[in-house]
Amino acid sequence: MRLAKTYREVLISLSLDILQYNSERNEEIRRRTKVIDVATEKKEKIRVAKLKWQWAEQLARRTDRIDLEVPSCWIEDIASVNAVLIEPR
Repeated sequence: MRLAKTYREVLISLSLDILQYNSERNEEIRRRTKVIDVATEKKEKIRVAKLKWQWAEQLARRTDRIDLEVPSCWIEDIASVNAVLIEPR
């Protein structure tokens, strides 16, 4: 057990009414002070980014996509466009 405390640790423990023999877990202190752990926040961002990439990969592998069912060109449209373009003035 570490006997020497930094000034900051002393102030935090005094403000939260934590005695040395009544130590609390870091999660409890973070919950009470609403301090965000940087390592946890970074892990969460990495996890969210990984999930986004997994979702994008899943969409890329899908075979029932709407754009596969819709033809890129309709013959009727080509005929109507050609009729307008070829029509004499």
